[in-house]
Amino acid sequence: MNNTKNSNLLAYIALATVCILWGTTYLALRVGVTQFPPFLFSTLRFLMAGPILIGIMLLLGKKIPSGKVLFNQAIGGLMMCTLGISIVGWAEVSVTSGVAAIICSMMPIWTILINLFVTREEKPTPLIIIGLLMGLGGIVLIFSEHLIEFYKTEYTKSIIAIFLANLSWAIGTVWTKKGVQALIPS
Repeated sequence: MNNTKNSNLLAYIALATVCILWGTTYLALRVGVTQFPPFLFSTLRFLMAGPILIGIMLLLGKKIPSGKVLFNQAIGGLMMCTLGISIVGWAEVSVTSGVAAIICSMMPIWTILINLFVTREEKPTPLIIIGLLMGLGGIVLIFSEHLIEFYKTEYTKSIIAIFLANLSWAIGTVWTKKGVQALIPS
């Protein structure tokens, strides 16, 4: 019973951490791009994050991955971080973090659609679909005052860029999960 309580506590702590860190990403990105050029800001973030993650990995006694694994991770990182996050940062120079959050909350939907295209064996369950719609609905509700901004023509280029960055993140997610064969349907 005690292990179950500890396991649940760790799960709740992990969930809270993800909610706080992920939930503030677009606000932090918006603030960062007001102080630095967007691609420089992203570069600095990733140059700091990489060594920190390697340090944590080594502290946990993990080995450096093989060349093939590093290659697959590099492709995923290019799609998710370089194209995904950096382009969102570039777009947030002209749109609000609320607009970015609404668009980026669609990433799980893109991921499932791409995954369905790549492999038809992994179909979302009704519970997953309900969860996706509830999550998207919750984000839209939280940032509902930003919905009018989707009609501003001066935001069009940035909104399209965020959609493409979001799509790139979803492709990178599927690539990372499935490896090189991910985007070559059989």
